[in-house]
Amino acid sequence: MNKKVVITLLIIVFIAFILMLRVYKVNYLQGEIIIEKRVLHNSNYSEKKIGESNLIIMVSNQSLNKDTIKINGFIDREPIFSDDFSVGDQHVVTYYYENLSEGAHNLIIQSEDGAELIKNVQIINDKTWVYITYWNNKNSEPKIGFKKQNKHIGID
Repeated sequence: MNKKVVITLLIIVFIAFILMLRVYKVNYLQGEIIIEKRVLHNSNYSEKKIGESNLIIMVSNQSLNKDTIKINGFIDREPIFSDDFSVGDQHVVTYYYENLSEGAHNLIIQSEDGAELIKNVQIINDKTWVYITYWNNKNSEPKIGFKKQNKHIGID
């Protein structure tokens, strides 16, 4: 084989490997290579539901201490979700969609380990995006973070 062919094949293998890392994660643990499928970053994402909703809630487990946590969400005391959230590869986001009347609404988020967030969310005309994050590490109490804006919230 000539040099150009070898270099081209190496480049193709390298690109394939990089693309595989986006779908799979490779860990080296106790002398053994483990290849696992990555957890999707967006669960329940739907452009159609975004178009039909005026409140889009994004929930993510950002814990360094708990791989999975049960979180419940309520609007005006009505349940909107009750799910187990996995850390996955971090920034794993699950979407929930609501169509609420204009005005103030009471949002309550509770984790199974006692963290709680209570916020009033004002719905005016267009879309309201809310990003809920669960945080827990060994050095502090669990807490729930909150971010709200009128456009899609980018997650890095």
